[in-house]
Order: sequence, then structure tokens, then C-alpha cells
Amino acid sequence: MTIKSGTSKRRAQRRVSSLSVCMMMLGVLSMPSLVWAQSTGSPEITQKSSVTASPSHKDHSCGHVGGLPDVASVFDSQKGSVVAVQTELTPQPGRYGVRTSAARVPVGQGSGFVVDSTGYIVTNYHVIDGAQKIKVRFEQSDRVYEAKLVGQDRVTDIALLKVETGAPLEAVSLGSSKNTRVGEWVVAIGSPFGLEYSVTTGIVSAKGRKLGHGLYDDFLQTDASINPGNSGGPLFNLHGEVVGVNTAIVKDGQGIGFAVPVDMLRMILPQLKERGYVVRGYIGANLRDVDSSLIQQIDTVGDVKDGVLVAALEENGPAHRSGLRTGDVIVAVDGVPVTELHKVLVKIANTAPGDSIAVDALRGKRRVSLALKVVERPDTERPVRKVQAP
Repeated sequence: MTIKSGTSKRRAQRRVSSLSVCMMMLGVLSMPSLVWAQSTGSPEITQKSSVTASPSHKDHSCGHVGGLPDVASVFDSQKGSVVAVQTELTPQPGRYGVRTSAARVPVGQGSGFVVDSTGYIVTNYHVIDGAQKIKVRFEQSDRVYEAKLVGQDRVTDIALLKVETGAPLEAVSLGSSKNTRVGEWVVAIGSPFGLEYSVTTGIVSAKGRKLGHGLYDDFLQTDASINPGNSGGPLFNLHGEVVGVNTAIVKDGQGIGFAVPVDMLRMILPQLKERGYVVRGYIGANLRDVDSSLIQQIDTVGDVKDGVLVAALEENGPAHRSGLRTGDVIVAVDGVPVTELHKVLVKIANTAPGDSIAVDALRGKRRVSLALKVVERPDTERPVRKVQAP
């Protein structure tokens, strides 16, 4: 028995050693290649306001049964607010200019969820981009409803749809992505590869992921399984609150998915419902990060460690008219010290046109305080409204 035990131990050690080698071989060698969690092709429907959000729960101990996450209860209580989304895309010319036949109209598939009982549904922009027809289906329903596009925002990859069902719909509660913790359990519901109302669970793997998609990169990362067809679907916490919109995955990766944080969704929903697009602030300045050595060269009025350099200004633009000058180093915005360029750009973009931002800047040997008047970005996309909100 002792010999067998020793043999088993040596075998176990060899297995552990082999596993360690495999784990090292799986190390990340380059930046991941991202793909949207959207499905196109022949499978059946797939994919992924007055908006009322319940207060965020601070007690993270509930939602468990016997120490494990109670996923079944989350699904049972929230499945009625999740939809499968199918789009018919505009046919493109084929070889020799021949258009795709009506029987072979390309389709796209995703998921979505109801944010207002009157029929407003959220999904990803890339799910409906280029669609000539949008349809949604609810859980345990044979009826497919045609949806109209109310609003869209390419920057955050969010779209707002509207359906008329003749009866109030079950709507989700919006939670707080800010208060969501890394390691917290989450549940994804969607239609991966046309498998409607599939449920996966995992944890929040990281927050604030910047993936090179744009200014508003601030994704939640999760290891809850997300696949083509999940795009636009909800990521719930164990209280049944939406904390993210499932959006992207790492190509060829496993357990690496990304969701638009719900706080960002909450911020733009009223504009999508009211006007169909999102207005963002603009000051007409080219801003760049500066290092501490540059700050030290020009700082004679305090212990400043960070800032943003005004590299160029639009002639007679909003910032120029407000008194900002090329070469100024912005060190505080609305009384908050500047630590990184990204936060300054987001602050400007999120400021309503017509409002002002208080700025402290270093100009040569002195510190100046200015009120920068913000205007609407001149390149704001204004899509044609397909339906007017009541």
C-alpha cells in the first residue's frame, strides 16, 4: 500500500508539473483581438426613458443559496425582460453587381432588454447597424414584434428600440456599475448562436478596461460565457439589477468578455429617448498628456505633479474665446487636480452645451483661472428618427 501510495504521489506530481507547463504556454503574447458578441448568418434569432432604476444594494451577501449564487432565481425573475433581436440587413451587390435574392437576405442576430414598460428596449448599436428591419421576440412567445429604432450612439455602442405590444412589459432595474466590485457574481442572459435564453454565470474579472474602441472605453470584464449572439443582452448582479450590456469578446479567448457599464447607459438613455442621439461637449482644443518633468519646469506657484498641455487651439473656438492659450498646462478642472488626459476629455464631452467648466492652468510663471464655455460638438451624428417618443 505504501508503494502504491508513493507511486500515486509521483504520478500526481508529474500531472501537476505537466499542467504548470501548459499554463505557462498559455501566457498572453500580444494584445487580444476583439470581436463583437454578435452573430450573423442563418441560425434562428440570436444575439446580444423615463428609465426607472432601483437604488443600488450595498449588501452583497444576499442572492446565495447554500453559499452558492442563486442563478436560477435571477433567471426566473428577469427572463421576461430579455429579448432576442433579429435584423435583416440591406443586401449588398454580389459578383457582377447582382444583388442578393430576397430568399437570401443577410441577417444579424443579438439580444436586448426592456428598460421601460411602455416598450423601450436597449441593445448594441453594432447589432442594428445597417438593418432595414428589426424584430424582437420575448421568452415563451411565438409572436415576433417589429421594432423601430428610436436612438443610437456609435460612440458607446448603444441603441434604443421601441415595440408596440398593446400591454405593459416587464422592465429591468438598473443597478450601479460604480458600486459593482471586482469578484462579484454576475449572470448573463442572451441568445448565443441562436440558442435563445441561455444563461451563463461568472464574476466581474476587472473594471475600467480600455480596449482601443474610443473615448468612452470603460468596460466591465467578465468570465461569464459570452458568445456571438449575446451582444446587447444584460449582465445582471445577484439582486437582478443590470450592471452592464454584454458587447465584446476576445477572439479565440475563453472567459474574457466585456460589457458596457450600466452607469454609462443610464447617462445617455434620456437623450436617446428624447432626441435620438447624444449631444456631447466641445471646446476646440488639442490636449495632450504631459510628464512631471515638464510640469516642474514651468510650475512656480505650487507643488503640481500632473497636467494636460494645450497643444493647439481652434482659432476663435470656444476655448480660445474663453481665454485659454496654446502652451497653457491645465492642472485642475472644476477644482479637481488633473491626473490623466482621458478624464479631462470625458469631463468635457459630458458637459452640457452652454455650461462652463472651471479651469486652472499654468501660463509661463503664473497660474490663471478660466471659465471655459462648452458648445455642442460640430460632428454630432443625428440619425433620422424612426419613431417619436410619446
